[in-house]
Amino acid sequence: MRGLALSSQINREANGNSKSSWNAKPMEGQGTRLMSQQVDFPDFASVSKAVAWVNQAYAGSLVFLPSAIKGASNCPFKNTLKLVKLLTTLHEVSMDMRSAGGRVTGGLQAALSRSGFAYKPWISMTAAGKHIDDYAFMYQGRRVLFGQHVTLGAGAANTCMSVHFLVEPGTHKIVIGWCGRHGANTSK
Repeated sequence: MRGLALSSQINREANGNSKSSWNAKPMEGQGTRLMSQQVDFPDFASVSKAVAWVNQAYAGSLVFLPSAIKGASNCPFKNTLKLVKLLTTLHEVSMDMRSAGGRVTGGLQAALSRSGFAYKPWISMTAAGKHIDDYAFMYQGRRVLFGQHVTLGAGAANTCMSVHFLVEPGTHKIVIGWCGRHGANTSK
């Protein structure tokens, strides 16, 4: 399946000798087919290094805006394997949307849920109203609100981050506007 050819590249580009494994849940039927065999991913020392690797490995399906690269460079989140799993899932979704004319079996929420991620189609009304700058990024010459997101972890900055994205119409590429510390979401 797609993605498995990258396993030898993944092993060559590891930061040191440590590796982590991910065994994605196989899918039934048509639609998003995530990797059904175990793949070794490197343990990246930082979110920035994980994003740099993913940006190169999945360049045809994932687009990282400068705001996402900047967010990754300042993110203390420690579970980089979980981040790479999420980004790999988004890559697989993009590839399958391309081959299925833009459709994903059960929708984007179901595709991410099958891999253990809680997808949110929009940010809260408080965040949209009071903290818009944390969720709007320059894309194609204009400021765009990136409401679709997945939050990884919870609590402190080193155990929580978010990835905000949109699906580019026509190309079905996943455009990542933010990949870093969770934005403000309260009235404080």
